[in-house]
Amino acid sequence: MIAHILMASALAGTSATSTKKDAPTSFAVDGQLQTSWMEDASGHGANETFTLSLHKTMEIKTLSIWPGNLSNGSRSFKQYARPKLVRVLVDGKETGEPVRLTDNMRRFDIDVNTTGRKVEIVVDEVFEGMVYSDMAIAEIAINFPDKEEGKRMEQWIASKDGTRRTEQFVEELNVAYNNCKTADFGDKESFDKIGQAAADGSPLYQQKVKAYVPDGFRIQSLPSDPVAQKALRKLKDPNGVPYLELAALRSFGKEQRLIQADAEYLLAYGDLIGGPNRNVAFWGEAGWSVGELQSFGEPLPLEVNRFGEIYVADIGNNRIQLYNDDGHSIRQWGGAKPAVTNAWYSRNRAYYASGAEPGRKAGQFTNPVDVTLIPEKEVDGFATLDANGRVQLFDAEGRVLISWTATPSYAPEGGLGGTAYIGYLPKRDLICTILQDEGVCFNRDAEELHRWEIEDGTPNAVEVLPNDKILMAFGDKIVAYTFDGFRDRVIMDAKVLGDGFESLDMTLDENNKLWILTDRGTAFKFKRPGKVEFSIQAIDRAIRYPRIAVIEDILYITSDDQIEVVDIRQRKIDLEDAQKNQ
Repeated sequence: MIAHILMASALAGTSATSTKKDAPTSFAVDGQLQTSWMEDASGHGANETFTLSLHKTMEIKTLSIWPGNLSNGSRSFKQYARPKLVRVLVDGKETGEPVRLTDNMRRFDIDVNTTGRKVEIVVDEVFEGMVYSDMAIAEIAINFPDKEEGKRMEQWIASKDGTRRTEQFVEELNVAYNNCKTADFGDKESFDKIGQAAADGSPLYQQKVKAYVPDGFRIQSLPSDPVAQKALRKLKDPNGVPYLELAALRSFGKEQRLIQADAEYLLAYGDLIGGPNRNVAFWGEAGWSVGELQSFGEPLPLEVNRFGEIYVADIGNNRIQLYNDDGHSIRQWGGAKPAVTNAWYSRNRAYYASGAEPGRKAGQFTNPVDVTLIPEKEVDGFATLDANGRVQLFDAEGRVLISWTATPSYAPEGGLGGTAYIGYLPKRDLICTILQDEGVCFNRDAEELHRWEIEDGTPNAVEVLPNDKILMAFGDKIVAYTFDGFRDRVIMDAKVLGDGFESLDMTLDENNKLWILTDRGTAFKFKRPGKVEFSIQAIDRAIRYPRIAVIEDILYITSDDQIEVVDIRQRKIDLEDAQKNQ
């Protein structure tokens, strides 16, 4: 039986229009993702053809392709060209329509649903490599993850010889792990042994799969070594990321998701242990260090106090930051130390390095989505709202007074440009949350007084007027609501604000004058809500989800994980002078 399997494997074959000596076609069917078949794609890769001759005529349900050079995971993926548009032929007959692949490091499964023996992949277009012109395909498989053609391999793994040799390799991995742990500066050879077993399976399995499994079916019979995976997780070395990326690519289902999460964790951990940025630009930049901001595409709410200091809800860093009028972060509230986390709204996201550890203890935050000032006699306090609906009230010294959860009917969602807001009603001394299309108002003792449904739906901006009217923006329409949910009236619409924008933000200045900035960069100052004092093009570019604060005609805007400062008074003077000169 073994001789029969060996002969079947020998009869199968692969070929290409031309073959590079250092990257033969067999590399695309050896079951290993660290090896790749490569072709010169300097002529845009047109009509490069990879041919796989199966060991017998069979039912071909799917063809799976792992494009790109994956020898070093995502680090090498875009260095080389990779297929963009492919056609699949079986026994010379084209199956289905041409398939356009996205430029992502992943497995692509193409439905074939036919019977045949000879499979051809014609590459009509490629994504160009950033460094090399060679086009690479790391692996090709038929009917992945079906192991029907790998039964012989499974029988050997379960045999006495397979069990004994597997146990021997596990011992080798344990020795390699101990070498890495005890070496003062690591042990590269031992680390690579562990990593390669995680990426492409045990070297012993790599040898056996070539003998026992025919071309086109090897990767599903060559699993990532679970002991090696565990060792990489325990070592916490960011250099293990490429190995875990490949381990995830050769897996599927729940196992794939868990391994990918491990890779994301190590990547974020590497960012964290790389240390903080000691030279953060004024007014911030993207990152987790003190002074840096991290939004992951969400709007970053901000408020300015009477001293010109800026509070920012640093959502992706799970903290509140206070900037002085020179643009330096002078104080932060949140977890005491930075951390790696995947906390994000009501669901988890990919692991990331956060400037503060998320949490529910007093003074900690889990994705703070809004902040509002609580005016006091000499220094303002503030209140915050987390993505989970948790409210915290801080005094003028920045100490937590009380916290509670608004328990919304529908939790806020990320990726929608803002679905959670908090505001302070000065006349009634109430703190109100707007979560999706629901408003809830509390007193300072966390007692819920009013809960109501917002008739117009979920707003994309909220501001509270001195008379306690709550202004909410719905597209190009601003509607006033009362503290108990009564829909008062439409304050302004496109007749005042114009059209051509999709989102905006509102704020009050130190004189309680209303300001609006649209996502097209147009700023409005109002004598009173609905009555424009002037409008001006504050910035010459679009901002997807604007968030603003104003004091003394200085407009502060959060965008691209930084605070942009615009002197509206000076900009207005310059514009008037330019018009006079014309």
